[in-house]
Amino acid sequence: MSKITTSTECVLSRGNYLFREPVIQDVTGVAVSLMSVIVYLKWSSVCIIHDNETDYQATLLHQMLSAAGIFGNVQRMEQLTSQKIDELMSEKTASNDDTILNCTLLCSLKACQNYLAKPFEYGRKHVVRSSLIHNSRWLLGIVDNGDISVLETNYSTVLDNVAVIQYRTSVLNKPQHHTNKMDFRDTKDCAWLPIKTLMWEKEKRRWSTVGYSQHSGSLLTLTEIFPNSKMGFNKRKFLVGTLPHPVKDLSENIVISPTLNSCRSVFDADDQHGYEITQPLDGKWGAQMENGSWNGLIGQLERRDVDLVAAPVAVQISRENVVDFTIPYYYDSPAILLKKPDQNAKKWRTLIDPLSEYTSTHPDNVKFWNGVVAYNKTNPSILSTDPNVQIRLVMEGDYAYVGDRTAMELAMDNNCHLAMVLSDLLAMHFAIALPNKSPFTKIFSDEMHAIFENGLLQKWKLEHWPKHGICDNIPRKESTPITLIDIHSSFYVVAFGVFIASSFLICECFKWRYQRKRLMQDRGKQTSHETDIAEGGMSDISSRLSELENIVKSQNSRIIQLEENVETFRQNNTQLGEIIEGQKEQLKSLERRGDQQRSDQQDNIVKQLTRDSRLLSANPGVTTVAFHARLSKPETPAKHHTIIFDLINTNSGNGYNKFSGVFTAPVDGIYVFSYTIVPECNSYGAFELVSNNQIQGVVFPEAGSGCDYTGSSTVSVVELAQGDVTFVRTSPTYTPVGTIVSNNNMWTSFAGWRIGDRM
Repeated sequence: MSKITTSTECVLSRGNYLFREPVIQDVTGVAVSLMSVIVYLKWSSVCIIHDNETDYQATLLHQMLSAAGIFGNVQRMEQLTSQKIDELMSEKTASNDDTILNCTLLCSLKACQNYLAKPFEYGRKHVVRSSLIHNSRWLLGIVDNGDISVLETNYSTVLDNVAVIQYRTSVLNKPQHHTNKMDFRDTKDCAWLPIKTLMWEKEKRRWSTVGYSQHSGSLLTLTEIFPNSKMGFNKRKFLVGTLPHPVKDLSENIVISPTLNSCRSVFDADDQHGYEITQPLDGKWGAQMENGSWNGLIGQLERRDVDLVAAPVAVQISRENVVDFTIPYYYDSPAILLKKPDQNAKKWRTLIDPLSEYTSTHPDNVKFWNGVVAYNKTNPSILSTDPNVQIRLVMEGDYAYVGDRTAMELAMDNNCHLAMVLSDLLAMHFAIALPNKSPFTKIFSDEMHAIFENGLLQKWKLEHWPKHGICDNIPRKESTPITLIDIHSSFYVVAFGVFIASSFLICECFKWRYQRKRLMQDRGKQTSHETDIAEGGMSDISSRLSELENIVKSQNSRIIQLEENVETFRQNNTQLGEIIEGQKEQLKSLERRGDQQRSDQQDNIVKQLTRDSRLLSANPGVTTVAFHARLSKPETPAKHHTIIFDLINTNSGNGYNKFSGVFTAPVDGIYVFSYTIVPECNSYGAFELVSNNQIQGVVFPEAGSGCDYTGSSTVSVVELAQGDVTFVRTSPTYTPVGTIVSNNNMWTSFAGWRIGDRM
C-alpha cells in the first residue's frame, strides 16, 4: 500500500540517483514539478487534462510550457471525451503520423480513476483504442491524500505507459512562492515526492518508484520514467490465426510453414508478449463471398476476431482492401506439376509421330475451366485444396496440377517420376496480415525488414528445406547408346512390307490358276464346236481355225505375262529376304557398338569420378558465379528502400533473386560488385551497397534541370561467406528526390561476379 510520507518518515529508497536542477528557479508548486518532468521527458507537445479543482494549476502549467517552447493543449475532463480521443487517433493513423500521444492529467484520485475507467473500453474490435494502449504516454498529477494503489486494478493497468506523482491537497490552497535553492541531499523536510510507474511483477502490475520530484522542480531520476516503452508489447496476449500448410516431409510429418515457425521462434525469445493460435472454422485461406464479406483467415481479420494472421497468405489487391500486409517474407510463384512420360511407351511410333498434322494450340480459359468442372463431376477430388491429393492424381497419369511451387519441390525430392514446367506463371508475395489500420503493422513490418536484411530468411530456408532427395543420386546422361527398342519400329515397317508382298503374290497365284482353268474349259468347248462344224459342214472350218489360232496366241501371251509377274514377285521376295538379313546384320552390329559404347562410357565415368574426387577435395562447390540485372522501368524510391533490379541478363550460379533484389552468395569467395544509378531531371539521392547490414559502397547521382542524365557508378570488392546477402538500397537517413531512369538508351543496373577464394 502506498502512503504519503510525513516529516517523521523521510526515507528515500536506495539507488544511484541522478540529480537535476529545476527548470524554473525560485518558484514552487504542482505546475513547476510537472513542468520539470515534462522537460526531462523531452516532450514537444502535450495534452493537459484537468478537473475543476485543478484549473489554476493546469493554466499555470500551460503558460510555463509555452514559455519553454512546448506546445500544450488544455482540455477539461468533461470536454475531452473518449470519442474525441478516438477522432484524434484516427487522424494520426490516416495521416501516417506515428508520433506518441502525450497526456498529463491533473485531478483528484477519484476523478482520475473515473476518467481512466469509464470512457475507455478496450477490445480487439476497437483498433483505434487498442492503438492508444501502445502509442500513448500518461503522466498523472494526482492531488489527493488517498491511496493510489486502487489504480493498480483500474483500467489504467491496460495502458502500457502510466506514471504518477501524488501531491497533498493542501497545495491547492497555497499560492506559488519564492524559495531558496534546495540541495538534493537535504531530505529532512521530506520534500521529495515519489514518481511511480506501473510495472509487471509476477502476475500483476504494481506501482514501482522510478524517481523523485520536488515542488521546486528538482528531480532525482533512478531509471526511465516510462520503462514499459522498451518492453515490447508488455505481456499482451495476441490471438493469431493460421492454417497448417499440408506438405509432408520425409518422415510423413505435417510441416506448418517452416519460415513462419522460425519467425515465431524469434518472437518467442521476447517474453514481453504471448500469443494464442486459432484456426478458422471453415478451414479457408480467404476468398470474397457473394455478399461482399470474406471467409477463412481474411474473414477473421475483417471481423477482427484475431489480432494478426501468421500463415502463407498471398498478397492480393482485393485482400488489401480489407486487411493490412507487412513487407513480404517470402517470394514464390505457382507452377505446373506433371508426371514424367515413360520413354519406352511410345517408341514404336518413332517413325510415325513426325507425320502428325498437329502443330500448335492456344487453349481458351473458359474451355479449360469447363473441362475442370466436367471432370470434377466424375472425380470430386479434382478441386481439392490438399496438395497431397493433387500429387496423387498426377501420379495416376494424364493430369497436371497448378499450385504452390514449394509443395511441388518437396514432392519432387522424393518422387523421381514428377517433373515441373520451367516457366513461372505469376509472382506471389507472402506476408503477415493484420486488420485494416492496425497500429502494429509498422512494428511487424520493421521487424520483418530487420530479419530480411540480416539474412535470417535465407538461413532458415537452408535449415528447413530438404538438402538432398533420393532423386539426386540418379545419374543424368547427356547421351545414351542406341538399343534394340529404339529401332524396333523399322522392323514393323519391314514386316508390314513382307506381308503386303506375300498377299499380292498369293492373289496372283490364285488368279493365274483360275484363268488357266477357264482357258482349258474354253478349249474343250472349242473342240466340241469344231466337231459340230465338221458334222455340219466344212464351209466354216477355215474361219474358225483362224479365230482359234488368234485366241491361242492371246492366251499364250497372257500366260507369258503372268509367268513374268510371278518371277518378278519371286525376285522381290528374294530381295526382301536379303533386306531382312541385312537388317539382322545391322542390328547385330549396333548391339556390338552399343556394348562398346557402354564399356567406353563406364570407363569415362570412372575417369570422370576420379577427376571429380580430386577437384572436390581441392575446391568443392560452385566456382563460377556472376549476375547482371537492371530495372525494367523507372522507379521513384523512398528513404531506406531496397532497389529491385527485376530484369535479369545473366545469373550464373542462381545467386540473384529478381523478386527481392537480393544477391545470396552460393559459395564462399571474393566478389566484385558494380551498380549504376541514372537519375531523371532534377533528381538526386544517396544509394548504398549493403552486404550483411554493412555498407560497402555509396554513390550520389544528381541530374540538374538540363536533363543531362548523368549516371553514377561504383565498384566494390567484398569478401563473402556462403549465404551472405548483398543488395542496393537508398540511404536510411537521406530522402531521395525524383526518379531513377532505366530504358533501352540508359540502364540503371546491378552486377556482381566472383573472382576468387577467400583469403
